[in-house]
Amino acid sequence: APDETPIPLPELFQERFREHQMQGVRFLWRTVVQERAGAVLAHAMGLGKTAQVIAFLYVLSQRARTVPDT
Repeated sequence: APDETPIPLPELFQERFREHQMQGVRFLWRTVVQERAGAVLAHAMGLGKTAQVIAFLYVLSQRARTVPDT
């Protein structure tokens, strides 16, 4: 089953991303944010890794603005 980890990704990204790109962002969110581990995206050229990382960093920056430090 595909990863359905919920992430607060703006519609701008959701409307334009293909399913494999959404899976990549979910993978980054789950691995880096929820599991607090490192992650590597390693797809073939032209599959949108840069866009996935930009979307992930955007969501992470928005979360940092709304979640108090613990």
